[in-house]
Amino acid sequence: MARQQLVENAPKEFRWGVMPPLKAQTQIYGASTQTLSVPKKSKQAKEAMQFIEFMLSSKNTARLAMNDWMIPARKSCFAMPEFQDTLGGWEITCSAVSTLSAGSWTGAPGYVEWKSRVANPVLQELFAGRLSVDEAAQRIEHESNIVLSRYKKRGEVW
Repeated sequence: MARQQLVENAPKEFRWGVMPPLKAQTQIYGASTQTLSVPKKSKQAKEAMQFIEFMLSSKNTARLAMNDWMIPARKSCFAMPEFQDTLGGWEITCSAVSTLSAGSWTGAPGYVEWKSRVANPVLQELFAGRLSVDEAAQRIEHESNIVLSRYKKRGEVW
């Protein structure tokens, strides 16, 4: 997302780039996954599955990744010319794939609820200019504590 904002909004003379991951004890870092699924009670499960197969073709996976500025979900996309582009930082971004793993935080009790009910809505308001950074920080702290306290009460600790 930051790369996209730089490419689309920075002045033309602004010089920027993507740095490869820093060398450390490990190069492994977290990734948040996205999934597609068909509800068990779907009345059009066959058609839904056909759509998922269409969506996940190499061509459409590449289009989705380019438009969302995310690493493509299919390895077959990495060789495509658009993912070798130096202007958008794609060549470095895609080269980091071997170091990705599921982020340990995704297993934290309440993470999924927190992300969908607190982080995403507050950040959307912030980016839309409806909240200041201080207001967003206060809301995130307050609302996060509410969500996470429910999980603590249940005895779910990370």
